[in-house]
Order: sequence, then structure tokens, then C-alpha cells
Amino acid sequence: MNERRLLVYVPGWDGGVGRSMAQLFDGWSPPGYDVELIANRDKVRPRVQEVFRFARIVLDSARTPRQTAHHHLNLSVGGSTLRKGLLATVLSATGRPYSLHLHSGRYPGWFRSQHPFIRSWIRRVFRRATFVVVLGESWYDFTLELGVDPGRIRLIPNGSPERVSAANKSDRLIAVVGDVSLEKGSAVLAEALRSLGDRHLIVELVGPVLNDGGLAADHRVRLRGPVPGDEVGDLLDRAGVYVSASRSEAMSMALLEAMAAGCGIVATDVGSHREVLEGVGRVVPPDAPEALAAAIAELLADPPLARSRGGRARERHAERYSIGAQRTALIKALPQP
Repeated sequence: MNERRLLVYVPGWDGGVGRSMAQLFDGWSPPGYDVELIANRDKVRPRVQEVFRFARIVLDSARTPRQTAHHHLNLSVGGSTLRKGLLATVLSATGRPYSLHLHSGRYPGWFRSQHPFIRSWIRRVFRRATFVVVLGESWYDFTLELGVDPGRIRLIPNGSPERVSAANKSDRLIAVVGDVSLEKGSAVLAEALRSLGDRHLIVELVGPVLNDGGLAADHRVRLRGPVPGDEVGDLLDRAGVYVSASRSEAMSMALLEAMAAGCGIVATDVGSHREVLEGVGRVVPPDAPEALAAAIAELLADPPLARSRGGRARERHAERYSIGAQRTALIKALPQP
């Protein structure tokens, strides 16, 4: 029997969405499907070439035989929705099935800020999807607001690879992974750290430095910039504590990776963080440096507590947020080939 094609569209490979999909389909395809990952954006190319490249993707999608392919569109705010929405409109008009995978903690606010015509068009794009993937319970009601039939909503959290538990974690090492920017809470973290008088504390941040928010002035902070994936894993294996001070997330891949590494976790109450960390980590309000500092200080002052929470987070990850769990949920969501 010929396998059906599963065409998975991602923004590119430099962000969390691309990394999530690359890990999900690394050496694996759902039964009966042959997977092809398609990046619709390439930051290396000039913008004009980008336009022509996307036009080619749209035309190629419209030429796929109707019953031999399923199109899975990952979308976020801004241009991502406009590009994937155009692609979805073409697929719908030509009778080709597609599904949507919703990302970005800023999506509800971004959607409500759009012109009524754009909002109406986005609702049509969502309503015509075979199914819509949301990352957590917090996005379910918003998807209903878009007019999606409840029977077409699929809750599939992000997943990340499981890790071998590290035996020698450093109680004084805090890890932070992702863009160093104001949106990701760099200034809030800098203020929180200033109130912690621990001279022996080390804070390592890996990821593009867009705006350090004052972190560079703290001698305990190491801004390492972008590093290969194995170095991110090494940092998480060594760190006793992981901190996310982000002001906006959907479901952070880095946070899931920290859970897999058994870190004691402090994260802001954005996106699905509360749902993911309930009972296994500490959640604090965003833009609240005092609360962030207090939660970090609690773990630093009680290493056994940090290790205990880290162990429970690792168990939670294996149960709900592993690559295996994500693959099982996707198999159930996809149409039978």
C-alpha cells in the first residue's frame, strides 16, 4: 500500500517551532505516512527571494493529489498567520485537507488587535481545518472563540527528548535558555538577581542576546550567546535551578528540556506554564522581580527541595511531555491513511 504524504510546514529552523517539529519527526513517521518538513522562511535569503520561495510552496501544495497528502501548518502571530492563512485558503479552495498547529503565547492578543476583516478571515481558516492542535488547556477556550468545532480541537503538548539523570548538579548554578530580550524577561531577571546577595551564584544564559536588560552588568552572569544543542543539554544537566522570566510563551521547549534534565524550576505564569508545572515547579507572576527573586532564593537556600522538585518534574516530563507522548497523540489526531 502506498503511504500518504504528511507535509509539515514550519517557519524555519532557528526557533522553538522548527526545533520542536525537527525533534518530533527525527527518524520517525506516523504509521501509513511519509513525512516531509517544509520551511517556508529562510532568513539568509533576500526578502524578494523569500516571496518567490513562498509562492512556489503555495503552488506546489495546490498541485499535490487531493487524497494522497495531508498538510500540517504550524502558525504563530503576524506574518506566520498571514502566510499559513494564505496557504490554507488555497488548500481549502482546491479541496485539499489541512490541519493547524497553534503556537505563541501572544496569539489571542494579536488576533483581537487585527482589523475585523482579518479576524473574520482567520476564523474561516481555523473553522475549515480538519483539526486544530493546541498546546494546553489555556488555549482551548480561545480556539472555541475562533469558531472551531470542539470535536476538531486536539490537545497535544510539545514534547522533548528524555535525558539521563545527571548525578552531579551544581546547587549554585542557574540556567536560562532562549532569546535574551525584554519580552523574555531579561530586565525582570536582572532586577531579581540584584536582590540576591549570593556572591557564589552563577547564572548562565544561552541564546541570542537581543537586549540584556542590565544582566551584563552583573559579574555573576555569563551571556554565552547561541550554542549547539548538545551544549544546551550539558548546561541543563549541570544546573540545579532553571529560570524562565518570560512575559510571553505558549509552551516553552526550553522549560520542557529543563524538566527532562531534572532541574528545580521557577517560571512565570504565562501560556501553559502553570498547567505544566503544577505540583512540580514554582510559578510566579510575570513582571514581578520580587516574587521571582523569592522563588529563586527558596531553591538556592534548600538544595534538597530543588532536587526533589526536579525529580518530580522529570517524572512529569516522561509521563506527559516526552517525544513519545507527543507522537502517540499525533497518531490519534491524524486521519487514517
